[in-house]
Amino acid sequence: MTRHHRSDAAHPVCTDEADVLGAAVRRPPLGRGRQSEAERNDFLVLAAAREVFTTRGAQATVAAVAHRAGVGVGTLYRRYGSKTELIQTLCRLTMEQMIAEAEAALADDADPWGAFARFVQRCIRLRAGAVSIVAGTIPVTPDMIETSDRASTLLQAVVDRAREGGGLRGDVSLVDIQRLIELFGRYPGSFPLDGDHPAELLAEELHARERLVALALDGLRAPAGSLPGPAPTWADYQRRWISAFAPPPSAEAEADAGSEAGRTSESELRTRSESVPGTAHEAAHEARYEAADELPPE
Repeated sequence: MTRHHRSDAAHPVCTDEADVLGAAVRRPPLGRGRQSEAERNDFLVLAAAREVFTTRGAQATVAAVAHRAGVGVGTLYRRYGSKTELIQTLCRLTMEQMIAEAEAALADDADPWGAFARFVQRCIRLRAGAVSIVAGTIPVTPDMIETSDRASTLLQAVVDRAREGGGLRGDVSLVDIQRLIELFGRYPGSFPLDGDHPAELLAEELHARERLVALALDGLRAPAGSLPGPAPTWADYQRRWISAFAPPPSAEAEADAGSEAGRTSESELRTRSESVPGTAHEAAHEARYEAADELPPE
């Protein structure tokens, strides 16, 4: 069996000083043996998957992820049964990352506004919301629903605490904050995944992002003017994750929905699709790499 070993210099997978998956996935300790190698490969795959899918969307291939991670496609498929499963795992881990940051913010006994601002900055540095680009293109699992519910509850607590402390303007919703984190988490996103990037250029882009985040946080402070239109609800936010898979509602269902408020139900979030479009074609295209576990071409 021919194996192509990973070269860290050829395939760097981290583009931010905050590391790749933060508290959700710890970089495994250096060691020997099959288990240590499997843990390192899993870390590399998840790190590469986030960079590939947040840049190219769910249509990116597993071969591109494996190439980015410096592992064979067979190695990836032995850990994740499909591209869909890989993306679902990545979504859940990034939500757990945000949960950890929200818990830290709520445990901070300092100024509520300061804890809120640090929460937003940390989530953006960790790119916790960047994977939201795949919303509506993958089936939503029960684990994702449960994790999303925990994340929204904690995020609401962080927002409420900052508002009650007088630091956060009153017309800001948790969805506003969630989308802000997602927006800045994808920046800078203009760098191609392959090739060398001057450290100075990346540092300049990250510095520009920090300035823009500071401007956004300043706009969130009270007192302030009014925002246009009604505040979006968490149900509105969740709906974009299922819009591509949910059947069109009947007139009766629409009438019932109009009388309900609050969180999207678990049954509504479940999808009838089992895979991302193109996964079967992708698996057939990449199957020839599995036996030899060789690196696929980009």
